[in-house]
Formats: sequence, C-alpha cells, structure tokens
Amino acid sequence: MRLAVDTLPMLAVVGESHADPMMSAYVLDPVSRVPLAFSPYAHIPALRSEYYLDPQGRINAKIVAALCTLRLLLYCEPHHPNALSASVMDWNLFNPLGGYGWRINPALKDTPLLFLSGEVDARLICHAVPLHANVPVPFRPDQTARIPTFPATAMISEESMAMAIATVLAPMFQAIGLLRDIGFSTIALHSISPPTADDAQYMREMNHDTRALTRYQVIMLFNAAMHDHCERNGFLFIDRWQDFTKGGLIRDGYGADAVHVKDTHMRISLQRLYEMTIGRQVPV
Repeated sequence: MRLAVDTLPMLAVVGESHADPMMSAYVLDPVSRVPLAFSPYAHIPALRSEYYLDPQGRINAKIVAALCTLRLLLYCEPHHPNALSASVMDWNLFNPLGGYGWRINPALKDTPLLFLSGEVDARLICHAVPLHANVPVPFRPDQTARIPTFPATAMISEESMAMAIATVLAPMFQAIGLLRDIGFSTIALHSISPPTADDAQYMREMNHDTRALTRYQVIMLFNAAMHDHCERNGFLFIDRWQDFTKGGLIRDGYGADAVHVKDTHMRISLQRLYEMTIGRQVPV
C-alpha cells in the first residue's frame, strides 16, 4: 500500500557528478519505508572550489543559479527589506523585470544544504605531482595499509602540499561562510570518494598517469582539510571515507568507474544528513 504524502522536507544538494546519485532521491524510514525527505539537486559541471566565488569575492553566479533552481533564493526589488547586498552576490540577471535583487526564501532558509565538490580539485593536484614523488601524510599506517606503494625517488614536502590544498579550498570555504552569514543556517560538505587503485584504469578513463598511492594520499589530505574546517567553523561534514574503504583502499565492488562510487552507496549520505539535521527535530 502506498501512503499519500502531501509534502516532504528537502535536503538540498549542489554538486558535480559525484552528487548525481542524490538526484530526486528519498530518505526512507528504515522500518516502515515511508518517505521522510527528498533531495532536489542542482548540478554544476566539474564544480571546482574556485567556482564558488566571482572575481569580486562574491558568491559566484554558478552557485547563485543553483540556489535559485532549488528555490532557496527568490528575486525581489533591491529596496525589499530582506534584499541581499550586491556585495554578497550580483544582481538578478535571470529575470530583472521581476526585481534586480535577491532574497532568501523564508520558507526554506533552514533547509539543509549539502555541497559535493573537491574531487576535481584533488585530481588536478594529483596530476601535478611527479610520478616518482611521494606525498607525506600524517595518517596511521593502518589507514593506508592496503594501498599499493611504489619506489619513490623524490618527496613533496608536507608543508607545500598543505599550503596547496588550503589555497585551492579557500574560495569554497569563504563562500559557505558567506552563505551562512546571509541566513542559510545548515550547510554541509561531503567527503571526496576513493578512486580506483588500478593505475591502468585511471589512465584509460582519466587520460592521466598517476600512482594509486598519490591519488589516495592527496584525497585523504583534502578530506582532512575539509573535515577540520567544518569542525572548527560549525559546518556539517558528511564523512563517508571509512564506509567506502577498507585499509585505506576502496572496497571491492564499490567503484562505478575510476573516480565515482556506485549510486546505491552514495545515496546513504542523504540518510546521514537527515539524521544530523531534520531527524533530530522530529519528535520521537
């Protein structure tokens, strides 16, 4: 028997292809299987951290368009009492006849907003690391135990790698801070998924020669940086690394291709987000 559902709370998602499994997905009650929430999704192709801000340091038009698509933003006249400053995001260019300004949709301002990006940024850094170089990581040996090693003849300093990652992620961190400042109360980032450990597959699909150890070390450092930022600044972090890996390596049967995890495993992230947000507010 299907139960009638009038409306469901939203778990809004913005991201690149790693967020595709969330598109129109539902969170179901684990016992009754009744829908508890659904996931509208705005896709930004190959979303990178630098895309979060425009050259003036405002929230980028790509992010604005995604929030507009999700109805988290409404257009309005610039003199509207709740109009957002043009110093935060550019004027509405989609339908300026309806009002040049933007305001937050008051009915949806507390909607959990999940961003999935970072893998493309991590990939570009991996591609810049020489094949013969190793990346030092501050992780326990058991966290990387199953990742294939190689005889490195050079070393990337821990400081330079940390600086590179911090520089790359800075626009995304600044943008989610701006979004919270203007009124979005619940913002989350998602961990980057583990890639294939097969160097030949990676080369075949991504057209770049890297080592599995390099790919894994860089992504783990990215995830650690995002987790640390969220923890220090009061954002949520959906960390799926331990779910997707064993001994640091992607679990058998989890990979969809060289860089994506299969849809069924990714969608569990929505359940995690629901439990951390809306689920805590539902009376027992």
